Amino acid sequence: MRNFASVNRAPDSPADERLVWIGTKTILLTPDQLGREMAEWYNSSEEATLAFELSDLSFVPNSSEVSPVGLARVRQIARLMQDHSAITTHIAAPVNVPSPADKVLDDQRAVSFRGALVAQGVDASRVTIVTEDDSTPTARESQIVVHLMK
Repeated sequence: MRNFASVNRAPDSPADERLVWIGTKTILLTPDQLGREMAEWYNSSEEATLAFELSDLSFVPNSSEVSPVGLARVRQIARLMQDHSAITTHIAAPVNVPSPADKVLDDQRAVSFRGALVAQGVDASRVTIVTEDDSTPTARESQIVVHLMK
């Protein structure tokens, strides 16, 4: 079962919550830069989608409970969505998981992350949970991916 091994990953590991996709571009951001990047993305006329992954750091170990790291993400997304009613969010559970138990945990985590957004005042109709398929560019990721769309 996937656990909190990501804590020991090198800082440039793709699952350390700095990997962000804006349309077809991939960039690395520190967590505090994400809020600013989301605002810049929204105000640009270029890309319609911004996506980033949620590693195990976003959740309490072996649990679907959102961790303080995850709550920081929730607050950033909620603030942007409250300021811009056209934004919708899709939370994509990964298809490439090591075991059925990990799939169950990822599905529970997606539900928990959605619930945290709704608890922050985001209208539930603007946040959906989807299952990625092989045609989705982020489908190769083994983490939950959050897609913001304008």
